[in-house]
Amino acid sequence: MKKGTLILIGVFAVLLLIVLATRERQVSVGVVKFELPAIDKDKVVAIEITGPKAASLKKEGRGWTVADPGKPDQKHPADDQQINSALDAYKETKVHDLVSDKAERQTEFEIDDAKALRVKITSQGAPSVELLLGKPTKSGGAYLRQAKSNAVFTSEGRFFWMVKRDVSAWRKKSIIAAKLDDVAEVAVHPKDSEPYVLTKGGEGAGWKLNEGPKLPDKFRYDASAGQGLVQQLVNLRAQDFVDSPGSDESLGLAGPHSFLEAKLNDGKQIKVHLGREQEGSENKLRSVVARVEGDPQVYLVPPFTANTLQKRAADLRDLSLLSFDPQKVSKLSVLSAGKKTVVAKEGDSWKIVEPKKLPAGFEFDPARVTSELNMLRGLKASRVIEGKVDPAQSGLSKPTTQVEVTLEGGAPQSLAFGKEAKSDKGKEVYAKGSADHLTYAISEGTRSRFNSGVEMFKKLPPPPPNMAGGMRGLESLPPDVRAKIEAQLRQQAHP
Repeated sequence: MKKGTLILIGVFAVLLLIVLATRERQVSVGVVKFELPAIDKDKVVAIEITGPKAASLKKEGRGWTVADPGKPDQKHPADDQQINSALDAYKETKVHDLVSDKAERQTEFEIDDAKALRVKITSQGAPSVELLLGKPTKSGGAYLRQAKSNAVFTSEGRFFWMVKRDVSAWRKKSIIAAKLDDVAEVAVHPKDSEPYVLTKGGEGAGWKLNEGPKLPDKFRYDASAGQGLVQQLVNLRAQDFVDSPGSDESLGLAGPHSFLEAKLNDGKQIKVHLGREQEGSENKLRSVVARVEGDPQVYLVPPFTANTLQKRAADLRDLSLLSFDPQKVSKLSVLSAGKKTVVAKEGDSWKIVEPKKLPAGFEFDPARVTSELNMLRGLKASRVIEGKVDPAQSGLSKPTTQVEVTLEGGAPQSLAFGKEAKSDKGKEVYAKGSADHLTYAISEGTRSRFNSGVEMFKKLPPPPPNMAGGMRGLESLPPDVRAKIEAQLRQQAHP
């Protein structure tokens, strides 16, 4: 054999030794292609979570409880739906590539005993499953390994995000065990106003305002607002909990306070008391104290929810400015910022009547006319202006913006915007519509959107090319969170 050939063989042998010495050691068959052990969701009796988040979940009877592992005697009702979703997510998890089986590399993937999230699932009649979950992967899951193995794999799925929760997040947040159809009547007792009663009407009749104080002249009751209040009541959810409550006085429940009484179809009654606003112990969000008679737990609910439940009867006013059927509109005219725009229906399609000359490159989208009409039909003011309003002072004698809707076989509907209305709720302007003869205040942004003229009906460009395959920068987010963000961005691109 030639000397040069021997040298090449020698070099190859040295390189082969280097590769064998530095490459990741292959683990045994059955671990390289690791699959999560199967579980029967109905036989799971406990889930123990320790590490960055900690919670001890146990099935007791038909329901679940949750406790801090350091305080196992302080149990709370857990959200069964969340637990079922987490177990479903476990079964959907896909385990992919082996990335390392070296113990010294575990810190790199945050899957060592010090940083990993440890999850132990215990089932009746089956071995327990114990996993360690590390930092997120680009596929939307997390690095994963078994408790007694150094082999680290990538995984894909929601499981990591579903179990990375503390005790408060696992607790049952729903406060009232009733549905909207179960409720026959709700009596509302606002703290600083007279009580009133909302009663469920017949099929399709909505919720009626029956008993209550004398309402302002020309008051239009909004059945959707009444139903919204009842819906908020039955959907009442805790934002946080008060596990060691002080006196009723400290909670704002001793003296005058708001409360609601719901009568169910089966004769049962639910009474909810609302106390003072305070800061939550866990999330530090401002919350309002809530207590249900017969339930020792004190809850904290979002201020927005509490404000809805404490509405006065007068707050259930219908603030819509127009009333028409979008299907019966034959023409829409807008005059704003010196621009007049008119679209009219010819047969089954919409055409632009004014301006006569369209901007260069303008492409008309008839679907946006339909969207605009639906927006106008649902448009609501922020509040009614009490007392007599001078048209000159409000600017409604010479409106800054005018909208007119022409109907087939009906009287036209009009909407006028005036000058700025003084307010502590943001920038508002005066407005008056055809729904009644009252003067209202509405956000200035609603008026200014008409300033674009014919551009309101311009066809929007398609979404970025990478949107269909997922937008950049969102790869590391949980799949469900990522999907919601992408949907919102698509909606913004096509309002």
